Formats: sequence, C-alpha cells, structure tokens
Amino acid sequence: MKKNSLLLISDRGAEGSLLLLDIATSISDMVIWVASEPPDVISSILNSSGVEDRVSVLSFVQSSNYRHVNVNNLSEVGILISKLSEGMEDFTVLMSAIPELLLIHGLEKTYIFLVNVIGKTTSQNRKFFGSLIQGAQSERDEIMISRLFSIILRYQRSLEGANWKRYLILETPIETVDYDVVEVIMDGKHITIPQDVKNAIINEFQNLSD
Repeated sequence: MKKNSLLLISDRGAEGSLLLLDIATSISDMVIWVASEPPDVISSILNSSGVEDRVSVLSFVQSSNYRHVNVNNLSEVGILISKLSEGMEDFTVLMSAIPELLLIHGLEKTYIFLVNVIGKTTSQNRKFFGSLIQGAQSERDEIMISRLFSIILRYQRSLEGANWKRYLILETPIETVDYDVVEVIMDGKHITIPQDVKNAIINEFQNLSD
C-alpha cells in the first residue's frame, strides 16, 4: 500500500523545512506550506529551492509577503488550507508549525486537529507532510503525533572536527533501501539527499491508483 503522510523530526534550524520542501515539490505540482518560520527565512528557503511559483504559504507571522493565519484559531487554519487547495488537482500540505500548535493548544487539541486535516487531505489522494523539532516537545507528544504518519524520518546534525555532518535516519523502512542512515550534503543553501534514497521515498508516495 502506498503512503500518504510523512513526518520529519529534525534538529532546530531551517534545514528540515528545506529538506521537506524538496521532497514535497518532487511529489506534487503544488505545496501548501503552513509555516511558523520568520518571513525572511521562508523567502530564503523558497528562493534557494527555486519553487516560489509552486508554493502557497500560510504564515503564523504577519508580513506583507505571505498570507497570515491566526495560530490561536485552529478552525481558521483548516479553513484556509481548504480554500487554498480549491482548484488544485495535485498538492501536498506541508506543516512545519506543529511544535507551535503543541505549545499553544496542547497535545489533545493539536492531535484532533491533525487527525482531521490529515484525513481530509489524504482522503482525496493528496499528501500531508509535517515536522517536529527535536526537543521542542515532550517525548510523549512526539510519540503520539508520530503515530498519525505513515513514514517517519529523522534529520540530525553532528559536529565532527571542524565540520557539520548531516544525516537522514529512516525510522520507517523504505522499500529498496536496505540501510537506515543516509548522509545528506548541504552545499550553500542547497540540501541534497542521495538520489537513490530520494527516488525510493518518492516512490512510496505514488498514487494509490498506480
């Protein structure tokens, strides 16, 4: 059975969102990004990815560049996702703001909200990507939110000598990939997953009708 949702648990920083956006735009024509990052960080990620025309942003931070959504109002978040998706045949919802939702609304309300929005998105054969920040929520919250997703990945950085090394850990087995840890390369503002691993992840999300 093909997968329809992915959760990335990453170290703090913008690299996790950059990685998720790369995978999402490789799977779908359009991405609806519910973001809590500062607007200048969002712009930097979109510019470095070269996909500005394929991403609609709902920002928790008010700015002149992106449509603002009230973090205190979960219903508004769901309604605006639905409005933005009208007319889109193929899209992925990317929600990097789950840690903020947990902080403000707690586990129960956030869990119920995600159940509804993930269910509505994936029932139409679209995809839902989410991210958590390592250490930003309790282990209990991380475990419970993780149970909503069909694929779990973890992105970690470690300082080895004078250089950062970056790794993608496949917590959910991926077909055709027989190892669990993959080194990821960061070149300037670009992040590169080994092509065979990226292709295998993309293949997990091919349409259920294939």
